[in-house]
Order: sequence, then C-alpha cells, then structure tokens
Amino acid sequence: KTLASRQMTIWRQPTILILNVKRIQNDGSKDVRNVFTPKVLDLAPYTNIDHQSIPYKLFAIAYHAGHVSHGHCYAVINNDDKWLLCDDHKVVPIDDLPQNNQYLFFYRH
Repeated sequence: KTLASRQMTIWRQPTILILNVKRIQNDGSKDVRNVFTPKVLDLAPYTNIDHQSIPYKLFAIAYHAGHVSHGHCYAVINNDDKWLLCDDHKVVPIDDLPQNNQYLFFYRH
C-alpha cells in the first residue's frame, strides 16, 4: 500500500447530480457511519467553470437498512418543499431526514 490522492473536476454542469457513498468495504462489511447531507451543494470549487456559483438542491436520498447480504431499500423525496418517506407501498410525510444508511444523493440544478 502507498499514499495516494484522487482529484476530480467537473467539466460540464449536469442538470441532475447523483452522488454515491461507498458503504460496502473491501472485506464485505457495511460502513454505517452518518453522512452529512447538505440540502444545498455548491459545486463551484470542483469545476473549471470560472468558479461561478453552481448551486444544487437536494431532492431525494436512497437508503439501505439492514445487513449487506439482505436488507431493505427505501427513499426520501422532496415534493413542494415537503419531505416524504417512500417505503414500498407506503408514502408518509416526515419532518427530519434520516441520518444514517444513506447511499445515493440526488441533487438538481
């Protein structure tokens, strides 16, 4: 093993930005740490587009609850500035976003 770094630059600004958090470790275990989820994300520092503000607004999050080999996926979506928990056939309003088990974040420009 050696020290390494990774750099990424966004060349074109997408309408929809999907960020994936790696939750499955190389040994097959699941990383269950909480992930800070900003509701607005500015990509200006990560682009080559003259550092103009490029705000993205969070509109959905995918979650996985349970063990790596089995579990359950559900989503939280924003509809008219209200958050809804979507779980199989059930859709219910919620006040706060769940703070663990997120793995996909959906942002819109």
